[in-house]
Amino acid sequence: MVKNTGKADLRILDVKPGCGCTTVDFDKTIHPGSEGMITLTVDTKSFHGAISKSAVVSTNDPVTPQTTLIVTANVRGYVTASPAESIRIETAAGHAGAGDLVLASSNPDFKPSNVTTSEKYLRATLSPDQGSNRWKLIVTLDSSAPIGPLAGSVTIRTGIAEEPEFRIPVSGVIRAEGKTLVAAVAGPASAASAPENQDQELDLTTQDILAQDKLTLQAMMHKDMGYLDKHIAPDAVFKSMGKQLTKRMMLAQVMEQPEPAGQVRERFSKVSSHTSGDVVSVTATVTLSMLNGGSWFDFYEAQGTTRYRKVDGEWVTLGADNEYEKPIAHRPLVSNNRPTPEQTAPPPPPAPAEPCAGVEMMGLYKVDMRPASPLIVYQAKVRNGSSVTRIVAIGWQDLYGQEQQTAGQVKPGDIATFNLGPQKPFERQPIDLRVKSCE
Repeated sequence: MVKNTGKADLRILDVKPGCGCTTVDFDKTIHPGSEGMITLTVDTKSFHGAISKSAVVSTNDPVTPQTTLIVTANVRGYVTASPAESIRIETAAGHAGAGDLVLASSNPDFKPSNVTTSEKYLRATLSPDQGSNRWKLIVTLDSSAPIGPLAGSVTIRTGIAEEPEFRIPVSGVIRAEGKTLVAAVAGPASAASAPENQDQELDLTTQDILAQDKLTLQAMMHKDMGYLDKHIAPDAVFKSMGKQLTKRMMLAQVMEQPEPAGQVRERFSKVSSHTSGDVVSVTATVTLSMLNGGSWFDFYEAQGTTRYRKVDGEWVTLGADNEYEKPIAHRPLVSNNRPTPEQTAPPPPPAPAEPCAGVEMMGLYKVDMRPASPLIVYQAKVRNGSSVTRIVAIGWQDLYGQEQQTAGQVKPGDIATFNLGPQKPFERQPIDLRVKSCE
């Protein structure tokens, strides 16, 4: 609810949600002394656990032309899995393996069907289990599975309109009996890509950990808070660039991160490991890549050491010490058909139309919200040097190279501030900031 405490009409010019899962509805004009509504509706079909979504509100308020609304929720699924929400399989090369769990729901429409797997060597079957609306899922790994880490998934159609699909991660390792394991650590599954340092001689424990890291990345991308909570120790501490994050702060950052515009993969290089008691420390350079326009592009890189301990058969993260973290501005992966600079460079921004005469982009500014929040906010400042009030729309490219825009009112001679949204401190700042149009 929004109350207008001023003496003139409050005009809500735009409400821009932070992701495509959020829709908005709002009263465009609120008279003095009156109240209006801004409604944010979040489609939670793809989420489980704690989530946080935001929307930027642009108004004609001369003091606060923009503000950010945040919606938080704890999404409880219609389907539960026990004893765990994932399946782990460990076996030797040339041998089959299997794992199982039980799916249950109190919804009478729960009729699981159409079971699919992400890998051709995974098989999944469903059969009724003891009790009402309980089904046993058995996942088998056939002998054709390649040596190395296992990182797949099983997807089931539930029959429930509110949660039509349920995804179960499948992790593990296929071991080479009596031999040192030599295999690709990770990387985009694309014939066009040929990542550097792709093959390394690694012990089986390190391969096992990196296989689970791939699942952890996907959990972060899809905001699977249940999986992350299970695989990060309660007292885990993450250190980077002089900053320190607790588990709670790390999960808060995951909830606030923008959703990727394309498929995301990770690959490792310069990997080594050290064991002390039951703690395994893995040192590596991790590069994140995104599939965009048929090609893979690097967009983030970090180097450091992460500590793990095995709990109930699965690796749990105890903490990490990163030597550096840095965003990468659309660096293509090394490949035989690497795009030319002309193919990868973004098109130049169009020149502002005549209605923008006198309107000037002043630049980008950073507001650090820490320690109250682990996030920072980028702001753009626009000066209206004309003699009339303008509704100014500005545009920029976000971390993933996606075009974003917002709009607000700027009075003659004034400098207006536009919030570009919260993000994590180490993420790439907005680029290609410009004035798009004026009314």
